[in-house]
Amino acid sequence: MPSRNLGIVAGSLRKNPEAPWALMLVDNDTDVKRVMTKVREWLAGRSGIGMAESKLRSAEILVQLADSSDDFARWEALEEEYSSSFVLTRGFKSVRSLHGYLSSVPRPVAIADFTSAEAVFKRRLAKNAPFYVRDGGIYLVDEPEPIKADDGSGCTGEIGGTLALLQAYGSRFPGSDEHSHRDSIALGAAFCGLESRRDALGEEISLLRQGDYQRKLRDRDATELLNARYGAAWGKELSKRPGHEFRVTSKVTTNRNAQRFPQRFKVPEISVRAYEAATCCEGQVAVLEEFILPDSFRRPYQNRLQNRNLKESSPDFVEAVSIAGAQRVPGEYFYIDTEYPDHFGHVTTEVFARLAHFVSLRRELPELGVVISTKKATGLPGWLSEILDILEVPSGRRAIVRAGQPLRCDVLYAATPLMSQPQWIDPGMSEFWQELKERVVGPGVELQRPVFSTRAPRGERTCLNTSVVEELFESRGYEILLPETLSFAEQVRRFASAPAVAGFGGSNLFQMMFAPAGPRCVVAGDSYTAVNEYMIAAAGGNPIHYSFHNSEIVHPENGWSWAAFLSNFTFDIDNDPMLNAAI
Repeated sequence: MPSRNLGIVAGSLRKNPEAPWALMLVDNDTDVKRVMTKVREWLAGRSGIGMAESKLRSAEILVQLADSSDDFARWEALEEEYSSSFVLTRGFKSVRSLHGYLSSVPRPVAIADFTSAEAVFKRRLAKNAPFYVRDGGIYLVDEPEPIKADDGSGCTGEIGGTLALLQAYGSRFPGSDEHSHRDSIALGAAFCGLESRRDALGEEISLLRQGDYQRKLRDRDATELLNARYGAAWGKELSKRPGHEFRVTSKVTTNRNAQRFPQRFKVPEISVRAYEAATCCEGQVAVLEEFILPDSFRRPYQNRLQNRNLKESSPDFVEAVSIAGAQRVPGEYFYIDTEYPDHFGHVTTEVFARLAHFVSLRRELPELGVVISTKKATGLPGWLSEILDILEVPSGRRAIVRAGQPLRCDVLYAATPLMSQPQWIDPGMSEFWQELKERVVGPGVELQRPVFSTRAPRGERTCLNTSVVEELFESRGYEILLPETLSFAEQVRRFASAPAVAGFGGSNLFQMMFAPAGPRCVVAGDSYTAVNEYMIAAAGGNPIHYSFHNSEIVHPENGWSWAAFLSNFTFDIDNDPMLNAAI
């Protein structure tokens, strides 16, 4: 029995996206009788858990045989009996390839996992696959072996996919540990009905899906998946620059925590895309049909894509984002939004990493506007408006996203950021910093005293003996500067004239990007793990010294915590014998 090409099948499904279809996953060891029984039940409209009979009765059933399987002959009986409704294809090589396929076609009304694969495979599949099923559809798992009892490890070891699903369904009820089982809780909430059957051949469980979900798109997969799912209708990729390795040539010294400062950054492929009719929601959430666009994530290459403004359901899915009442924004706009609106540090790193693309693209599209969020009722913060003024973005070309007021852009341009802390920085960022600086101060600046950038006490990452540090640096000729008391342009001018820059770790020191070549120095607590200052110094080719001191709260062993990251610290010159030489 010859198999049909998966691509041909996918193309057929996309031509009629509303037509019902179901997916069955099988392999060489799958029991054919169990599959035949289920096919007959589905085509007769007997799902067992309340699905409308017409959906399955009229569905085309696609059976994917594992890529390593070669036994097509034993499926001939199904082809003969259900030739009009049964299609056999050679299918998945891995869970990832299966997810890629399911992302490229309309949602099925049912997915059935009849593989005899090991428990780890079935469990990994169950983490995401149910969310591809349409609202009101079925996710079925067949366990050829008896289900083992829960050993209290949270669905690890040899516990199978069925048990994981059962535990997830049960977790919808009071008493669940929401922190340790957040994915199980979300998965359980995706089901509203359950039927379990056991016989001599094993156990079969069917779960009734409820709710709408959207898949998180990874930057490296976005163009391929969007092309596969929507053809040219979604938009297009304008350019793709190959990834490369950035080797840091500037010197870094530190009294401790040297392992935090890599000598190489792996810069990923840099893609520029234009989306047709994408919708933007507050806090860096960009939606296109069934997908959350990759530009919604400040760290687009981390293992699990996250945005605090999305409600996680699984490693790859979130609850569908409401775009009701989205207002159309005619024209072409570039996406520069941030998950943390109105925050100076996130703007001068994450937003700048996208604005660098905007400046370049605007040379070809002079009317290009920008899209960004704010939480302020009065509009963008003054310093952010000032930055856009410096870049000559007209006020009428600034599309402002607010809570509950999504915007749908005719054309939304977006690009892989040139910086994503702590994973990479492209040295090309320095070209953008230079252009922004020259727009403020011109090509030449007269040097003044070095700058020590201090922080106002806020109870977060505060140096508990700030005056001691300031007195030390002032005695070495540094001007003590509180940047927030200056306009953005004044900050650029002052740092542009500083032959050396030092300060407490944090966004108050990011303006070092505008300083001329020279030494940099960061004073911080041990629990301050961000490396923005190092990345900025590396891109500019400047030496940098980190002076670490004891934080009030330390990170847990082999872990990390917000409380520690934000904790105060006490400066002690004896902790850093290298500091005097560094400044």
